Amino acid sequence: MYTQLCGTHIERERKALPVYNPVTGALIDTVPSLTGEDVARAVEQAAEGQREWAAKPQMERNRILRKFAELVLSRRAELGALLCSENGKRISEAEEEFDTVAALVESYCDMASHLYGVSLPNGTDATSCNSDIIFTRHEPLGVVLALENEAGDASRTPENMLAIVEAFDSPNFKTNFDATNYYHASCEAFPYAYELLREHIAYVHIKNGRLYRPGGFCPDTKWFGGAMTMEPGTIYYCEAKDGVVNIDGLVHRLAADGYTYMCTLEPHTTRENAIAAIHGEVQYLRATGLFE
Repeated sequence: MYTQLCGTHIERERKALPVYNPVTGALIDTVPSLTGEDVARAVEQAAEGQREWAAKPQMERNRILRKFAELVLSRRAELGALLCSENGKRISEAEEEFDTVAALVESYCDMASHLYGVSLPNGTDATSCNSDIIFTRHEPLGVVLALENEAGDASRTPENMLAIVEAFDSPNFKTNFDATNYYHASCEAFPYAYELLREHIAYVHIKNGRLYRPGGFCPDTKWFGGAMTMEPGTIYYCEAKDGVVNIDGLVHRLAADGYTYMCTLEPHTTRENAIAAIHGEVQYLRATGLFE
């Protein structure tokens, strides 16, 4: 019998132990006599392999396991005959063991596809779709899911966002902090929303805005946004340095608090305007001395 340890065949380097057919006494094969050191190496290699396996998406793991089950069933008769000659079981019983192996693999793959965590109602007030349910699916991938606050849904206030994050209670579920979206929802973005959520922030959107007023204050309608959530008026998006949200205070506070995740520019305008705005915002942010 071939035996691999850490990717290397070792059967020729170990004492061979005979395997006999219990009915006829005929020699079926030999297996290597492994040492305690071999077992320790195998356990260590398995632990390393498990980390690589855990890093694969659940769908990829299912694909590999289902392929294994398919191969087992495709060689059912051959494997059943081998098991029968090794331990004396009836052929039908031996073949059924491999049916069970394939069925168990399939069932666990199906179970993994339907693992759900905390469920949350879709909305927090009387105007929301309270009959809808949002499910979370467990994916042990080492990936952080960041939920962005939006002015028009249940995440619009920092208090609601905190409740959502705490309901998931997972180190892999955090928030994408968008200060201007909190302003759009008529909430104090910085410092209040930041102070409330800073332990849960894994991503930051940088843009700015102010109330739309026709005329010289808001000359370019390509930056025109949606209605303010809780007060009259419409938001007018602008570059980070030109709005009412204290972006300068926010980025300096992020640096002081040791924030090491991503900050992304998010100009809400046309493509042509966005390209020009990005150049201006990059210069502004580099001038703070906090960005390369």
